[in-house]
Amino acid sequence: IISTFPEAMNFLGWLESQPEDTNFGFDYEASGMATDKWFDWSGVSLCTTQYGGFISFTDLKHSGMTEAEYELLKQRLGSFLKNRMDKLWVYNMQYEFQVSHRMMGVDLYNLRDASVFNILDGNHLKKYSLKWTANNILQTTVWDTEFDWISDTIDSMLFETVGKLKKDKHKELRVTPDNFKDTDEWKALCDRYPDYIQEFEQLILEFWGNPFMCIPSKILGHYCNLDAFYTLMIYEAKKNEYSQIAIDTFCDNIRLAARLHSCGIPKWEEYRADYGKYCREQMAWGITYSAEARCQIKMRKH
Repeated sequence: IISTFPEAMNFLGWLESQPEDTNFGFDYEASGMATDKWFDWSGVSLCTTQYGGFISFTDLKHSGMTEAEYELLKQRLGSFLKNRMDKLWVYNMQYEFQVSHRMMGVDLYNLRDASVFNILDGNHLKKYSLKWTANNILQTTVWDTEFDWISDTIDSMLFETVGKLKKDKHKELRVTPDNFKDTDEWKALCDRYPDYIQEFEQLILEFWGNPFMCIPSKILGHYCNLDAFYTLMIYEAKKNEYSQIAIDTFCDNIRLAARLHSCGIPKWEEYRADYGKYCREQMAWGITYSAEARCQIKMRKH
């Protein structure tokens, strides 16, 4: 867990010193979706198969890091990610793509997504989670049960769901900064993590109303590191089962989807109209061919 500016710069120096063909696991922890009106990041994990670390941006800010140091860190991190993006393995690249662009202004268009192996294996009925995929491929057990408990406990401490009909249901704050410590959830949190009481209180007050930002870095970073590590290990376990061309082809589809979701689809009406006409012609040809083929089969049979 990296909590100071000098530690972060040393870690980035180590990452930069790795051979060019080194693959990395890569994962962010943040307040929510990168497209939210208010958004902040908690930290980032990067790892090889042997070593990794979690840079806690929250800790760095608390440690007295200056604005100039923060900008330098973002510039160096962004440069490393851009230079090595075709060796960075993520799970659901759309998120890392969007966070990197919002927080550092870098376009990581060529990330590699470990979910591609679900598609290649034929498990594409839905978008399976990292945990499901790691269990299926690596036979891992679930590693974030405690993390989920903390998030759910803080969420239920701060919010209640109101509204009778499904379409009307939404969350509203049920406590204030002055009385949240009177709740059963706070007592349960303190009983479970007595060594982190002060840090929990500080983060809850600093990021009021945002449960994902209220988890101490030593707890949060542990799970983020595991996310990055298991993402990389999925690739390591499957890389020899399929050709590089197959992996690249389906990764390109995921990359395109991430870019279209993030940036939209350019509207070129003349091309769209021509392409629509072509698609209808091909569909008509396919229907005609299928009907004729069916008739031929029936005639030969009878």
